[in-house]
Amino acid sequence: MQFDRFTVKSREAVNASRLLAERSGHQELLPEHLLFALLEDREGVVSSVLERLGANTTAVRAGATTALAGVPKVTGGGAGEVRLSRRLSRVFEEASEAAKRLTDEYVSVEAARRDYGVVLTGSLEDVTLAVDVEATAKLRAESRARARS
Repeated sequence: MQFDRFTVKSREAVNASRLLAERSGHQELLPEHLLFALLEDREGVVSSVLERLGANTTAVRAGATTALAGVPKVTGGGAGEVRLSRRLSRVFEEASEAAKRLTDEYVSVEAARRDYGVVLTGSLEDVTLAVDVEATAKLRAESRARARS
């Protein structure tokens, strides 16, 4: 994963999620760590985007907290060494691929609001929220076409 292709806010979110994993005694950095960090960022757009979509951000945060509470803790040797989980690695790869397909230069947290909107699928409460890349690409293409007219 090329983290240099992430915006400053995106790198800050990844770092905050890594620190959360370390403090929690988790060996792997999971999507739930990133979700929690994004929701905790008062200057970020994630909470406001979810609220505009009608999501209960308190319930989403509680879902992430519950999921993280079930992650095994590591103590002693190896504690504090956090590695990227396969699941989060896949999330980053998909985000990078989506950015390439959408001709975005950077993978951006801010893009959810800034770039014409994002189509989301899944359940917020179950922390299975995902970006529908095809629908998002279509929405962005339509927005670009309207902007050119």
